[in-house]
Amino acid sequence: MKAYFLAESDQINALATEVWNNLGSGFTHDVYADALEMEFAENGVPFVRNVSVPIYYKDKLLPHSYTADFIVHGKIILCINAKTKIIERTEREIITMLQASKLHLGIYLNYTHKGVVANRVVVGSKFITCESIKESA
Repeated sequence: MKAYFLAESDQINALATEVWNNLGSGFTHDVYADALEMEFAENGVPFVRNVSVPIYYKDKLLPHSYTADFIVHGKIILCINAKTKIIERTEREIITMLQASKLHLGIYLNYTHKGVVANRVVVGSKFITCESIKESA
């Protein structure tokens, strides 16, 4: 299996941890996203926030889409949660967004009372893997 964008994943995780170290726990998704956006900008990380991921059916665009919190480095879908635990739905949504966008790597961050938990989802042509990057505080 190809290791997709490990340096970029590590950078995203480090900046996500920086956000948690400065804010701590208890904030909403939007607050963590705002702070992460500031970290990306200050560190020269290319990103687009609140990106619509279109869904096609039989080559026709459907009226509904998914929204990724960020596309980072033009190739990584990043989703953020601020919940006590990551729910399976988040993982499934990232897989769907990756398949729809033809991108291969998604990362979901969960800001908890203990720290930030980062997970990678890799979608290849013949496989899907989900792995923990690390839990950091």
